[in-house]
Amino acid sequence: MKAYQFILVLLVSLIFQIAVLPNLVVLDAHYEILFAVTIFISIKYGWYSGTVSGLWCGLLNDICTTGPFGFFVFLYSLSGFFAASFRKIIFTQHIATKLLILFIMSIAASLVSIFFFKGFGWIVEIWSVYKLNILSIAAVNTLFSIPVYLFLDKLSYELQE
Repeated sequence: MKAYQFILVLLVSLIFQIAVLPNLVVLDAHYEILFAVTIFISIKYGWYSGTVSGLWCGLLNDICTTGPFGFFVFLYSLSGFFAASFRKIIFTQHIATKLLILFIMSIAASLVSIFFFKGFGWIVEIWSVYKLNILSIAAVNTLFSIPVYLFLDKLSYELQE
């Protein structure tokens, strides 16, 4: 993916994240399009592109949200790096496998953020309280990413030609 294409996808995703998604709540979970874009780029283009896209998407998410600055940069970059490792394990060209990886990475990112804010000493209590919230966030991210991933897949194939 060329730099101008990445910037265009990033800006459209940011505008969508700021303008539309705060008003769209399903199962008490918000869709994070910047996280979905990070995972897609990571699966499609490798660990370096995934980590760099995670850095930029996380930075934009940190700027637009409250909380400790730099947390989403860390979380998205780490997620982009680990999502790319699935390329060596399973066939990642199919949309269903990309969505499965997004579901797994959404659960992992939710667990990391909960442990970061609540601490590691509360693992059993946190799991019993937050397991439904973690699964609903992962389900919302996965379901709303279907049209986004179809569009990004089509866009990346058209740009290669």
